[in-house]
Amino acid sequence: MKKAFRSVCNLILLGIITLSLCGCEIKGKEIVFTTGFAGNEVFKINDLSCTESEVLVYLTNIQKAYEKVYGSDIWESEHDGVKLDESLKESVLAKIARIKSMYLLSVDKGIELTGAEQEKVKSAAKEYYGSLSKKERNLLGVNEESIIGMYTEYALADKVYRTLIADINPEISDDEARTITVQVIFIASDNSGTDDQDKTSYGQRKAYNKAMEVYRLATEEGADFATLAAQYSEDENLIYSLGQEYIEDDGYLAAFDLSNGEISKVSECLDGYRIFKCISAFDREETELNKEKIIEKRRREAFSEEYDVYVETLRKQFNEELWKNIKLIRDEEVDTSDFFEIIDKAIS
Repeated sequence: MKKAFRSVCNLILLGIITLSLCGCEIKGKEIVFTTGFAGNEVFKINDLSCTESEVLVYLTNIQKAYEKVYGSDIWESEHDGVKLDESLKESVLAKIARIKSMYLLSVDKGIELTGAEQEKVKSAAKEYYGSLSKKERNLLGVNEESIIGMYTEYALADKVYRTLIADINPEISDDEARTITVQVIFIASDNSGTDDQDKTSYGQRKAYNKAMEVYRLATEEGADFATLAAQYSEDENLIYSLGQEYIEDDGYLAAFDLSNGEISKVSECLDGYRIFKCISAFDREETELNKEKIIEKRRREAFSEEYDVYVETLRKQFNEELWKNIKLIRDEEVDTSDFFEIIDKAIS
């Protein structure tokens, strides 16, 4: 359960949902608080509203997707003093704010959905709305038209991103994207010494001696490296694909100097020691995948330069009282979780 909780925390805190490009601050010092809201408006960006129903659709679909994997009790857990359900709410708020802002950017740029794209959106909305039970429709407060509205904004947010990055195709060299594949044995520093002042050095010496013994077994005794890794490594991952982002990390630097089949000397890292065995000094498949990641990262950065400037021009208003009263729906008869899957498939 602890491992599941950490996984969910990390996903929520990192913003796991599609289109998590850059922020649009809804809560905080940028906000103009106002009483000029309709009863169901959670926030406004310029004159574009986000209703309670929209929040519930996003929130419930993400909530139920997590629950299908981790169980419904996960929301009672806390991370750094904050309950996970509140972290989920904040993540959803940021998600919707991004989509609303990107939709406004599409309007500002004159970007529209074609007739065929509109039909896809309507078909997706019909499919999703048709999947909801009567109880789900009532609790979420939606009808088919409101789903069409949400899907339209989502599709235009996606289209403005695709449009603005369409001409960004940087050339990435093999050297820049080079990826190696290595087996790793990690020995963590042990801080269990009896002298409080000497715990760190004691733990380092103990870990270093252990790492050196494992290194001796691998190089002098000819022990199988994979077997040693399974026996001694304190990292659950025994094989890593490492890209250029690791080359600046002293704990991994030794891995990049290896030839196929070569074993590195013991390499000190922040929390212990590592020994590497090179499986592939140039992994073509992983390098090509890394090129795609680098290109997408450059595209996101280029989009963000324009988007961030645009967001600063937007007026944001937040209905704090209504937001506080929005809760996760805890009902076993509510299990909708494919809102994003359906629209993503339609616009892909």
